[in-house]
Amino acid sequence: MSDWDALPPDEMAEHLVASHGRSAFLFATDALELIVEKQDENGERYWLEVRKRVAEILADR
Repeated sequence: MSDWDALPPDEMAEHLVASHGRSAFLFATDALELIVEKQDENGERYWLEVRKRVAEILADR
């Protein structure tokens, strides 16, 4: 397990929103782009889920 996936996607999304507010979506998008460049399929799925959850949390605010 890598450092970035130590938390489940829902918890990571909540953490990002709490730490970065509306910028959390940009943070998750940047992380996703870096993972895609590394061709890490597990990481890509993880960050897609995190980004999706961040968007849901922000939409509910």
